[in-house]
Amino acid sequence: MSIEITLEADARLKRTDVIAALEACGVDEVKENEKNLTASFSLSKMSFFFSEDMEMTPPLTEGMEERKWIIGARIVFRYYVKNFDECELDLQKFIQKLAELSEAFFVVAFQYEGIRAIRDQNGLEFFNSRGK
Repeated sequence: MSIEITLEADARLKRTDVIAALEACGVDEVKENEKNLTASFSLSKMSFFFSEDMEMTPPLTEGMEERKWIIGARIVFRYYVKNFDECELDLQKFIQKLAELSEAFFVVAFQYEGIRAIRDQNGLEFFNSRGK
């Protein structure tokens, strides 16, 4: 069984900010090509996939329809289940760092369903996670 957490962000999310957030979290090997980034968090072994080469679409996350956001990038975090607690900590640290580095609005959810965090004009707020 794998656990996937998704982050959907508006078009203001820059690749350079994503890389800076990864580096701040101790990720030392980021694989990059013109369409995406992949990485693995050193401590938790959580995998990371970032894609910005997509059509601008509304969020796929349930409950976000009324926000009328246009999504320009998606990130998928795949937990290494044996290190669940460490994955949770790495995810929280990454989200907090990304919110510091980027003005982009984003939503973080468990498989596009259970919202874990939202970054909007009111700042960053965590739901049902260690961040709150």
